[in-house]
Amino acid sequence: MNRAFALLWMLFFLSCATYHERAAKYYGYYSTGEWVKANKALESNRLLQSNRNQLLYFFEKGKLLHSMGVYDSSNYFFNLADVYMEDQRKTIGNAVVGTIMNPMMKPYQAEDFEQFMMHYYKALNYYYLGDINAALVEARRISLKEYALDDKYKRDKRYQQDAFSLIVQGIIYELSNDQNNAFISYRNAANLYIDNDGVYYNVTMPQQLQEDVLRTAYKVGFYDELSRYEGIFNKRFNRNLSEDPELILFVETGNAPVKVEKNLFFTMNSHGGDLFFADQNGGFNIPFNTAMMGSYSARDLNSLNIKSFRVAFPGYVERLSTVKSLSLQVDGTPTSLEKVEDINTLAFEVLRQRTVQELASTLSRLAVKKLIEEIAVKAAKEAAKKDSSKSQATAELVGLGIQLFSALSEKADTRNWQSLPHSIYYSRVKVKNDHSNIDVVVNGKVYHSFEFNAQDQLTIANYTITQ
Repeated sequence: MNRAFALLWMLFFLSCATYHERAAKYYGYYSTGEWVKANKALESNRLLQSNRNQLLYFFEKGKLLHSMGVYDSSNYFFNLADVYMEDQRKTIGNAVVGTIMNPMMKPYQAEDFEQFMMHYYKALNYYYLGDINAALVEARRISLKEYALDDKYKRDKRYQQDAFSLIVQGIIYELSNDQNNAFISYRNAANLYIDNDGVYYNVTMPQQLQEDVLRTAYKVGFYDELSRYEGIFNKRFNRNLSEDPELILFVETGNAPVKVEKNLFFTMNSHGGDLFFADQNGGFNIPFNTAMMGSYSARDLNSLNIKSFRVAFPGYVERLSTVKSLSLQVDGTPTSLEKVEDINTLAFEVLRQRTVQELASTLSRLAVKKLIEEIAVKAAKEAAKKDSSKSQATAELVGLGIQLFSALSEKADTRNWQSLPHSIYYSRVKVKNDHSNIDVVVNGKVYHSFEFNAQDQLTIANYTITQ
């Protein structure tokens, strides 16, 4: 029996630790750019090596290898992630465990914006490897992902399109000299901003995107569209196109937010035969998810006379970036960097958009779990009545153990792809034919310098500032 309580105490300490805390060594090395140490910590982390976290491992390994410049191996793991998500390899056993115990026991499912980010890194990897055709495939898959989200959320005002991914898509089309599709991608990205009063998930429409829409419209001869968007953007496009080579530089800053566990308290009520949950502050009134009932009835649940439920629910905590100002100097000439993606805001908003739906499933799961727990305790006590007093004490201890295990095993899912950046900035700059000196200026000081040799008319690159 002492061993059983020892196991329960072990469960208690594990249940208190979030995913980030249990993978802190890996993320610590990653955030300081110590790639080799980060790789060793990733490979030795038992949590990330578990089957239910396989997708997260693929994401983290792919991102780490991208940061190390090992682009073919990076895409090997991103492709494994792709196959995993397409096949939806989730066993029935794990699904049942997650339903009865907690969602942390289920195989990790990627957030929609995490899938868009995977396409961004895969496209960059293929580009760096010189495989523009494979990069084009990733660009096209951005549209396929949007179509899938449109089918999934067509009646909801939820995150379905990613303006940054559409901009990346347009750039890849330009690299392959497909100006027509480049215009369509840029236009679709611009329309997202226009439809949302110029700001999309905390990103103001970049001036560079406006230039891209006008330039590609002009190049493919869509002069009516050119005039229309000149009016929308309130700017006149310069028809004298420069032939100087250009560099598009993405600068990724900071770290994505981490998930923590928050405790909410609800009561279960009955009205007209229907069950619903209400929180103490009256902010939520959530119907019972009847799909969770199984062989039980509303009468079974009502018989519990449950006063309140503690709900372990995930919430994000922002990791503030040390980057307060960011710009470039190209051969000594200051050039602005514009924010093009705010992953921190996306994470908070996407979770908020599905809060009620997830709370409904969580509360319904807890009610059924409580019913199963009561039945198990009652059965243990009934069996003990037919035996000795020693068995009675054992049964009571078993009942206590079931209740304690139930309380300790209730845990919010605090997993997410945490090596993603906080925000992404970009700039499209003219460079010299031979070489240019590029300085990344952070908080008024030169943070990183490199020489850029133009090999093509248009070149893309990304740079990471992890802190």
